[in-house]
Amino acid sequence: MPTPEPLSAVLSAGHPHTRPLASFVDWTREVLAPHGFAPGNALALLGVCRDELMFATSSAVSSVWGPAFDVSSLVGMVLRDGQDHASTACGALVGLHAQLVSERSAVASAQRSLSSSSASPS
Repeated sequence: MPTPEPLSAVLSAGHPHTRPLASFVDWTREVLAPHGFAPGNALALLGVCRDELMFATSSAVSSVWGPAFDVSSLVGMVLRDGQDHASTACGALVGLHAQLVSERSAVASAQRSLSSSSASPS
């Protein structure tokens, strides 16, 4: 079995502008400062999936910029470099929706089965 490439090598190859989270947050402060944006006079907007994998991102942004306004559930979508269309939702939400639809169908089928068996004479 071949040895997998380290994650940093894979990220660098596929996404050459990727940087560690702390470096990214510091970079936002450096690049926005010449334009008059600074912690205390700007409100960070954060558009990330709401699952636990993004807690560190939210925390890092808030540690520099203060509490961020979460735009994750608003109608407008924030598109990233390389993303040319809005997606419907994060994978976790799509999976949950599929499970709920499946369970609703199973419950409805069981109710129909119970209704038809109680309506027929024994």
